[in-house]
Amino acid sequence: MNTILVIDDASLMRKLLKKVLAPEYKICAEAANGEDGIEQYKKHHPDVVLCDISMPGMNGMDCMQWILAYDPNAKIIMCTSQGKENFADEAIEAGAKSYIEKPVHAEKALKVIARVIQGGSLDYKELMMERSTAEGLSQKDVLDFLDAFRMITGKDMGDLAVDRKFILQNKESVKIGAEAFLAAKLQLANINNLVKVFSGLTEHPLG
Repeated sequence: MNTILVIDDASLMRKLLKKVLAPEYKICAEAANGEDGIEQYKKHHPDVVLCDISMPGMNGMDCMQWILAYDPNAKIIMCTSQGKENFADEAIEAGAKSYIEKPVHAEKALKVIARVIQGGSLDYKELMMERSTAEGLSQKDVLDFLDAFRMITGKDMGDLAVDRKFILQNKESVKIGAEAFLAAKLQLANINNLVKVFSGLTEHPLG
């Protein structure tokens, strides 16, 4: 059974995650702060770490950096409040495999963890769907936009961690091509919103 370390300063959240994850996963350790989280990782070497971003003292980002310095292969999933997507994006850039939003949705959390354990990261299409839905766009809008991306670049979006550099390199051409491709299908406002979501997911430069 895969093991998970939960790092969160809120005892209620640790209890909730424990309930959500059982019986699929074993909580091998818990930590209420970043410093203890690092020590628990060194002691237990879990398969996955669930780490809160906002904690007093050492925050989740710093804790993640320490763990990754100790074990570059660590699989860390950050937990963040809804509406804090920018923090989640920064965490992905810094080395997190994915993120889970609070309040935690059990089915979605389990899906994210399973994907990370299997070696994956964020699913670009699902993330695009989520962000676009928040903008009032339909799934069809997103699928049409991604069809445009595939037609222009010859690439189907999948794992964001793998594809991000490719997306950055082709972003401008995709924005122009998508606008042209979708002009006859969607209102201009929808196209602009799709481009805004697309740009937001790929705005952080890679080295």
